[in-house]
Amino acid sequence: MQATDLFSLELMREHIRMDEGQVSDLLLKAYADAALAHCFKVCDEPAWEDADDVPAPVKAAMLLILGDLNENREAASAQQVVVNPMAQNMLLMCRNWYGGKLPEVAQP
Repeated sequence: MQATDLFSLELMREHIRMDEGQVSDLLLKAYADAALAHCFKVCDEPAWEDADDVPAPVKAAMLLILGDLNENREAASAQQVVVNPMAQNMLLMCRNWYGGKLPEVAQP
């Protein structure tokens, strides 16, 4: 799954408040895919096979992380880059704490 399966490039640009000429589609997609990969790694939920399976908090967290990646794209920064607490909280709400696919439970 790619970030553009969840959101259009236009919506992502609106979120980071940049017009089409200010950031290329390629760069925006790279940041968005990295943000989505981070969300999936934290949540560890193999049951999400298409965009409709991804919960709203994870989608919102992806946008927040996208904004952070765009804002802090330089390797060196005058500000200390920290974890976005709202994004982290939303991801932990949706985390599969079991660590994989849930086992089948036999019905009596």
